Amino acid sequence: NFALKKGADAVIIVGPYYSACSQEDVYNYFDDILGHISGNVYLYNYQDRTGYDISVNTVLRLLEKHKNLIGIKDTHPVSRHSQKYINEILPLYPSFAVYTGYDTNCVPVVISGGAGCIGALSNVYPKLCHDLVVALNEGNFNKIVEIQQKIDTYALFYEAYTPFNPLMKWALREMGYSIKENCRVPISKLTDSVKSDLDMVAKRLWRK
Repeated sequence: NFALKKGADAVIIVGPYYSACSQEDVYNYFDDILGHISGNVYLYNYQDRTGYDISVNTVLRLLEKHKNLIGIKDTHPVSRHSQKYINEILPLYPSFAVYTGYDTNCVPVVISGGAGCIGALSNVYPKLCHDLVVALNEGNFNKIVEIQQKIDTYALFYEAYTPFNPLMKWALREMGYSIKENCRVPISKLTDSVKSDLDMVAKRLWRK
């Protein structure tokens, strides 16, 4: 509510961690939160982090009750997972927005009727992500293929170091942006030793 009062268009809410939630638990959690938020809300489905998936049926139950639920960010490596949200929810709620959390899945999800991607590569390559949006809107197949292949290469950002946050901050720093490399605890900034080990990654991704 604080963010919305300050002008945010919407907020995105991830489910509770640690507990082995049933779908009824997940429904009750979001049902309570949605009832207390005075503005638009996106659900954040991230099974790898929370330990459970938000089912299509749970989303539909929430949509029946809450008009401020306007979309979902689905961070699932398999694009088919996001496509099931699209196929089963959009016929009933056409304005509901389904976003993938993986840049590599943006194109198939949009082609299937999704809204796009809320990913991390846009922090490092904003123009590339902007150009993909333009190409998708224009139906420029050749440009889409060209950008998709670049995104597939840049996905190494997610794989070279876990978590990827300090790697991206290091990259941005070397690319000339005035950004601090430190992250919030418990994530640590990269040490000189780790940077040395990642030298080939840096050359491949941004030292060109």
